Amino acid sequence: MEEAFGEHWIKRQLPKGMRDRWEEKRKAEMDAGRPGRPLVEYADFSDYRMIIERNDNWKTAFKPVFRRPEDVRESFQRLNPVRIATMHSRIVTLDDELLLMVETRRVLKAIQLKSR
Repeated sequence: MEEAFGEHWIKRQLPKGMRDRWEEKRKAEMDAGRPGRPLVEYADFSDYRMIIERNDNWKTAFKPVFRRPEDVRESFQRLNPVRIATMHSRIVTLDDELLLMVETRRVLKAIQLKSR
């Protein structure tokens, strides 16, 4: 996103209200005595999909990498149950691990092909 839109992409390329939510999370963390982190680190898993699928972000930053929005959407849909299990301290099954490995490989392969 920074390469496509510049270092201030967070101010211009996020869906409405998302940046405010991230800032609230950072403020809460800092109010609790922990150091603040870069704003993007306060994104939820579902935020990534919304950022990627936003039309101008897709065309400029993500289409050259992933080619088809359906591929990204499918990967996120497959990964979400594993993410939920992990975040709620549930057992991650062998099937979950295999799915995670396959989907991670798909995404990383697309990124690696683009960066060549």
